[in-house]
Order: sequence, then structure tokens, then C-alpha cells
Amino acid sequence: MRCASAVARSRIGSSRFQCSRASCSSGGNRCAPGASDPCSDSLVDPSGAGPRIRFQIVPEAKSVKNRIHFDLWVSGGRDVPLETRTAIVDAEAARLIAAGASQIRVLSQDGLDHYAIVLQDPEGNEFCVA
Repeated sequence: MRCASAVARSRIGSSRFQCSRASCSSGGNRCAPGASDPCSDSLVDPSGAGPRIRFQIVPEAKSVKNRIHFDLWVSGGRDVPLETRTAIVDAEAARLIAAGASQIRVLSQDGLDHYAIVLQDPEGNEFCVA
């Protein structure tokens, strides 16, 4: 027998990354006394469609490898010429490196219509810019 009640729909409202004060601060974290979460920062989709990504300062250090990996899509997709996408990815990677990330490797191969850069945040979490 099937339940006639409305089916609840779920979606991810936010993802939270816990980080040390030093690594969160390098990304522009601002501690605001009296706020509901006084030492956090977040990225918000301007259209409101995507989930909020929050960075929260915690006292303990990271102890194991992260189990989540983000791909930041900045280049406009395959409709944009590879040369243009490469320049866009390089510029965004340079901005993130200036904010504290480290470059791990470039993902590029002759004959493939793909270009990405693997970066690492100050606590060792890897992510791609593509």
C-alpha cells in the first residue's frame, strides 16, 4: 500500500568545512562577536539556487584526509575555446594561490579538450579549478 501523503523533497542547503583559525583567516574570514556563528565565513550562490558553502573555525587540527573534493567550474564550459578556458582557469588559480592555496598539478593533455588545475587549501584539502 502506498502512502497518500506528500513526499518530502530534500536538497543540500549548505556544506560546512571546519578549519583552523589560520587557514580560515587566510581566506578573508571575519570573526563577528555576537553573531549566531561568530567565526565563520561562507560562499553564497548569487542566484540563490546553489547551496551555501560555510567555513567554520574549530580549535582542533585536521587529523585525516578529506573525503570530499570540489571542482570549481569557472571557465564557461566546452562551448568556450580551450585557449580562453585555460586563461580563465589560470587567472582563478592565481587568485586562489594569492589567498593561500598551493598548486599541486595541472591536468592537461595534448588532444584532450580539458584543462584544470589541482590546488590544495592551507590544511591540505585538494580541489580542482576547471
